Amino acid sequence: MTTAHFHIQIPSCPDNINRVEPFVAQIKEYRMFNDVKYYDILLVLTEAVSNAIFHGNCTDIQKYVEIDLRILPNQLEFTVTDQGGGFNPATLPDPTQASRRTQPNGRGVYLMRQLADELQFADNGRSVRIRFNV
Repeated sequence: MTTAHFHIQIPSCPDNINRVEPFVAQIKEYRMFNDVKYYDILLVLTEAVSNAIFHGNCTDIQKYVEIDLRILPNQLEFTVTDQGGGFNPATLPDPTQASRRTQPNGRGVYLMRQLADELQFADNGRSVRIRFNV
């Protein structure tokens, strides 16, 4: 299998988070993988795009979220990039601490780390590379 590349760009409107699911469904048809992996990818990519829209670009529809995908023989490598001011991922609180368990938010990056095979932030937190072994 050769390497393939896909790219989408979406304005930072919360309604556009819905564009992630059909994108992942198309990828599954192109590069067959099981349903468990499909839902892991869907959850992680939806969280990454949601974070980029809400936290990175602050729902500014003049700004875009870029989603790049490289399909490799045994991996899917996504890169989600926003146009925001960035953040330091090392400063995110641990949502598994007893004092944080009842908080209504703050688990997204933690879940992304648990479900993806590799997660790396770059460009001051404006870009996240997500790898899945398939």
